[in-house]
Amino acid sequence: MSFIGLLYIFFGSLGQFLVNGSRILSLVMTCASCLFAVLFYRRKRRIVWKWFAASTVVNSIGLFSTGWYFLTLPALWNVFWGILLLISGRRGWNIEVFRERERRRRKTREARRAKALSRHEKQRARRTRIILRFLVSAGKGFVFVFAVTMLLFTFAPGMSLRFLREHMHHTLNRTEAVQREEMLSGGLRRFTDICYDTEIPNGYLDIIYAPVSAEAEPMTVIYIHGGGFVWGDKAEGDPNVRIRTAVNSTIMTLAKAGYNVVSMNYALAPEYPYPFAIKQLNRGLRYLKEHAQEWHLNMESVAFAGFSAGGNLEGVLANIQTNPLCAAVVGEEPVLSGGELKGIIFEGSLLDYHRFGDTGDAYYDYAFYTMGRVYFGSNDLVHDKRVNDCNILPYVTKDFPPSFISDGNTGTYYRQAAELYEILTELGIYAELNYYPVEEAGILGHGFEEDGSEWSDLTMQKMIRFLQRIDAGSGAA
Repeated sequence: MSFIGLLYIFFGSLGQFLVNGSRILSLVMTCASCLFAVLFYRRKRRIVWKWFAASTVVNSIGLFSTGWYFLTLPALWNVFWGILLLISGRRGWNIEVFRERERRRRKTREARRAKALSRHEKQRARRTRIILRFLVSAGKGFVFVFAVTMLLFTFAPGMSLRFLREHMHHTLNRTEAVQREEMLSGGLRRFTDICYDTEIPNGYLDIIYAPVSAEAEPMTVIYIHGGGFVWGDKAEGDPNVRIRTAVNSTIMTLAKAGYNVVSMNYALAPEYPYPFAIKQLNRGLRYLKEHAQEWHLNMESVAFAGFSAGGNLEGVLANIQTNPLCAAVVGEEPVLSGGELKGIIFEGSLLDYHRFGDTGDAYYDYAFYTMGRVYFGSNDLVHDKRVNDCNILPYVTKDFPPSFISDGNTGTYYRQAAELYEILTELGIYAELNYYPVEEAGILGHGFEEDGSEWSDLTMQKMIRFLQRIDAGSGAA
């Protein structure tokens, strides 16, 4: 019975983890519970078979539901039912089937084995038992750690992600910072921690100036970092990319290519859920527009660039500038007038809020969906009205800027990237889709654009050519 309990705890925890596989798991657990109910009914264990029958009913709920609550309910039931079975097995409650008979059979088998085994065989058998006990104990430990972790992220996702952010990624919603100026390699000059918003924390930005040249004032590229809306920084970017540098590689590439780059921080969830970040970034855009002469920025020729969650935020910002309906829904006024937003760069970006957990990889599906729950403060990202009101794809119009859309091929939003490319192409908007199939490039995960690989370098080259194209089209030097 203890073993059955462990199985229920494990599969219940797995059900919370598999955002897109809960229905399949519900089918498996429904069949298993039904089988156990029949077996215990035939052995006339009324209390036990009735509980397994109840488990069958609860798990069957997940077969016909789409909401987060109803998909999570069977998983939580399996965890608690597994704990009850485990305790009953350890405490000796009268719930096991013929427990005394099994104990007698075990003693009989051990007695026969003891007579047949030599001393050497006894030692080998003893070592085997020790190893098996260790493996079983390790398995139990893994199951319990897994179960506790899943329960924490199910009932308290905000608290759990905040703990990870503060103790692993060391990113905070800052309220104080000292503005500094420094020189970077390649003749780049950077001003850090310029305050653009005092109403909401984390309202700071960096400006990296391209090397001084005799050419006309360069295009301004506004970069928004990723991090699932819950962590990340304007300098380092998303802390989960495989190669971390003092200054994000995309930012450095853009600046060395001759563009002035503005990298913006924004208020992070769970303390500041939707729509704080979008409103704050639009406020930062207004700050740059109003202080363009002070900071020597060309705000008449602007491009957006963003990775992951940052790509999502820049997409919403672009819709605010180009679609009055989106601006009205978010409650913000456009800052850039027609023609000032020249282009936009998407790197591994979430483009459809309804599909936070739609990457094709179980780990990323769970991680991103959990971040989405925290960002919107909602457990149902499919039916929540706010999710639909501010989505990117439905608000794309013919005024949307030319776009460079890049994504990996595994554990990321490549399907959404292809959808945006198709929408823009149908609207007659210039767009480039940077995608390499697994057969050609091997596995390219979420954020491959910033991992320093040959495919990352190739993507950066294409990105710069895209900016040069739209820059030339705008009449800038």
